[in-house]
Amino acid sequence: MDIISSQTLTVLQSVASTTLKQALAIFVIVYAVYQVLPLPVLRGSRLVAIPCGFLGGMIGTIFGTGGPFYIIYFGLRGLDKDASRATFSANFLIDGAVRLAAFASFGLLGTDMVLTILAGLPLIAAGLWVGGRAHAIMSSRAYVHLVSILLFFSGIILLLRN
Repeated sequence: MDIISSQTLTVLQSVASTTLKQALAIFVIVYAVYQVLPLPVLRGSRLVAIPCGFLGGMIGTIFGTGGPFYIIYFGLRGLDKDASRATFSANFLIDGAVRLAAFASFGLLGTDMVLTILAGLPLIAAGLWVGGRAHAIMSSRAYVHLVSILLFFSGIILLLRN
């Protein structure tokens, strides 16, 4: 594990952050386009969790979210839309709680930030309610298309920010 960690840190130190952002953006865009094309559905074993989890954690540490790699993993495992949404939600709940605890323990979570988070809670609740209703009536194929569209535009925005 130390070899993987030291190699990862070496890569992260030697590669410009803009290059990493561009590579991530292009990867996400290509995956999103692949998902909506009439191509064979890719499947993977549980072993795919290792690279997807590693990349999700690494990208999450660098950019704040490793979501694309978790979405890819759920797709490769063939999770249906309900299992995918529940797993993704649990993942982000745990990830967010750990980040908040880490930020607080390092003194990076000031009063202004806590107030901003609290002010955003009603918007989050409204988004969860609307998303839950939309998810309930959406077909599995429509769900894949919507996620692909969101990934595509996330990749475009990441490219434009460079």
